[in-house]
Amino acid sequence: MGWVLVAGGKRGWTESEPVKPQLVREPCPLCGETPTLQLSTVPDPLGMSDGLFGLVRCASCGLVSTQPRPDDASLSLYYQDIYSGRGGDEMHDAQTNQGLWYVHEARWKVVEPHVALGPEDRVLDVGCGYGGWLAFIYGRTGAQLFGIDSDAGSIQRNLCRDHGTLRVSELEEAAFPDGHFAMVSMIHSLEHMRDPVATLREIRRVLQPGGLALVEVPNFGAFLRPVFGRSWFPLLVPQHLQHFELASLGQALEQAGFERALVLRAAWCPAELTMSLGPILGRGLGMPTPRDADPSSLAAKLVTLILAVVFVLVDLPLSVILKLLGRSGSLVAVARAPLAPSSESTPEPRSDR
Repeated sequence: MGWVLVAGGKRGWTESEPVKPQLVREPCPLCGETPTLQLSTVPDPLGMSDGLFGLVRCASCGLVSTQPRPDDASLSLYYQDIYSGRGGDEMHDAQTNQGLWYVHEARWKVVEPHVALGPEDRVLDVGCGYGGWLAFIYGRTGAQLFGIDSDAGSIQRNLCRDHGTLRVSELEEAAFPDGHFAMVSMIHSLEHMRDPVATLREIRRVLQPGGLALVEVPNFGAFLRPVFGRSWFPLLVPQHLQHFELASLGQALEQAGFERALVLRAAWCPAELTMSLGPILGRGLGMPTPRDADPSSLAAKLVTLILAVVFVLVDLPLSVILKLLGRSGSLVAVARAPLAPSSESTPEPRSDR
């Protein structure tokens, strides 16, 4: 996501009225209990709606979720003109620029020791967006690429549209055959799911026995989250329905029937500081919300310049330190599907997480 967006600028949102969502409360997807421990209230950082959304921790299992949250019809409004449409050019550039190759390289070093992919193997990316991660995998392995995303514009302009099988679909709707993939990745998508355990079970189903799942999500246990509070950008409510920590992400994988995670730790998360700082600077300069701001204004250009300097001089070195300390803004998990068919029974949470 580009500087202009986080600083407060996407021309065209001035034509839209604020979203007025219908809100619902839903049980915890890990344990079925009603989350009751109110942590804080957070505004929509993109300024698409007024009001605040609650962050609530489940007293039973510890998962943090957005409660109450928009119903399905309301939630879809928060994705309009963000990933494609009027916001498509900026998001396309953000997801496909060459700088992200360093992030893909770091991600690949996490997964490479656990999987050997070649041209005969099938790889699926769930929530593939414009295909930057899939294109990286293809360059490294020549694997057969599959990608799904609910955003049609992202699929139409996907980097892998000429050498991959791409669908506009949710995972369950795609109905892939059992045991179809050697690896399935889900990069910053699981937190958008109402039922992340059901999604992970479907990933396990379509994986070959012993196949690998790679999952990345924002880290609610990040060092910078309490520093920025409600302005910490990876919260991204209400689009992010779940807010994982190490224990809850591990528990979700176990309940979905995966073997004990091969990797479960903090991941490198460059731009966490910059994207959180952008809206604060924008407000300090009197800029309106991203829904109403003019990216060509002097204030927007000034914020863009400041953020670029902060990113290079502060954000990049800090992101490496936080990753080494296990307190970065992202978590990564690598887990293997069982070699033998597993039952759908829910295992007890591990006590040693």
